[in-house]
Amino acid sequence: MPGPTPPSLATTRRRFRLVLYLGLPAVTSVTILAVILKQVYNSPTSALTTEGLDAVVFESVIVLGGALIGALAIAALFDAYQARYSEQSDSLSQTFMREGITAVYRDANDPRLLSALEDAINTAHDEIFAVGLGLGILHNNRGILVAIAERVNATSNLKVLILTGARSNDGVRARIEEETSWHAAKGINYDPNWVVNFPAEIRSVITVLTDAPKRSRVRVLDASFLPMIGLLKIDERYFYFPYGSPDVRGSESPWIEFVDDAAQNGYYLRFVRRTVAYFKSTAP
Repeated sequence: MPGPTPPSLATTRRRFRLVLYLGLPAVTSVTILAVILKQVYNSPTSALTTEGLDAVVFESVIVLGGALIGALAIAALFDAYQARYSEQSDSLSQTFMREGITAVYRDANDPRLLSALEDAINTAHDEIFAVGLGLGILHNNRGILVAIAERVNATSNLKVLILTGARSNDGVRARIEEETSWHAAKGINYDPNWVVNFPAEIRSVITVLTDAPKRSRVRVLDASFLPMIGLLKIDERYFYFPYGSPDVRGSESPWIEFVDDAAQNGYYLRFVRRTVAYFKSTAP
C-alpha cells in the first residue's frame, strides 16, 4: 500500500508560520518574565529557592530565551523574504504559462533543442512549417530531414512547407552583403552561396527520402519576402529564434519553444501566430 501523501509546500509553510508567530511572542514573554523575576528575587531574603539556584535558573532562561528570540526573528525575516520571492516566482510562472513558453535553448546546436525537434516531428500529424533565411538547422542536421521524410511516409495527411530567403530578394541580398563585409573585415571565412546551397540540400534530401506518391505533400520554396525570424511550427509546437546583427550567425541565436493552446493569449504567442499566418498566406 502506498504511504501517506507528504504535505504540500503551502501546508508546510502554513505550519511553519503558525509555530513562528505563536512561538516568537511566547518566548519573548517568558524571557521578559524571567528578567523581571530576576530583579524581584535578587536577594537572599527574597529568593524563591536559594539565591544561587535562582540566579542559575533565571540566567539560563534569559540566555536561552534571547537565543530563541534571535533565531525566531531571523526566521521571521526569512519568511517575509521567501513570501516576497514566492510572489515574484508565481508571477513569472504565470507569465510563462500565458505566453505558452515551455523551453529556452542555448542555440541551434543545443542537444535539447535537436531532441525536442525530433520528438515533435516524430509525433506530428497535421503540418510541419518552417521559415527562415537559410534554415541552417535543417541543412546542418540531416537527422532532422530524415525524421521529416520518415514522418511524411508514415502518415496520410501530414503536409510540409519550408520557406527560405531568395537570392532575388533585395533584403536577402543586403543581408548577405552585410555579413560578407563583416566576415571579410575580420578575416573569417564566409560562404555567401548558402542562400542557394542550403535550400537545395534541404529539398534534395527530403525529396529523395520521401516515397514518390507522397512527395506532393512536401514543398521547399523561396519566400517572397525577407524572413526576419527563424521558425519551425510542428503541429501545435513552435520553435522560434531571432536573427541578430551581421556578426551573429543564425546558429548562434537562442531558441524559444512555445506551445499553442487556444486558452493562451500571450503577447509573444499572438505575434508568432500572426507571423505564421502571414508567411503561409504569401507562400508561392
